[in-house]
Amino acid sequence: MLGADGQPGRPLAWKDTVNVPVDGAARFAVRYDNRPGMWMFHCHILEHADAG
Repeated sequence: MLGADGQPGRPLAWKDTVNVPVDGAARFAVRYDNRPGMWMFHCHILEHADAG
């Protein structure tokens, strides 16, 4: 996760899941590698999936 200043937050760690509270926001840096295919971000809140 990135802080409001765009710098990495502490503790430094690679994560595949981030909890974002209601009315919250998250900024994150992504490292894409050379694996073929499409990349995506998604939410695990079913109501969001139902809403498109």
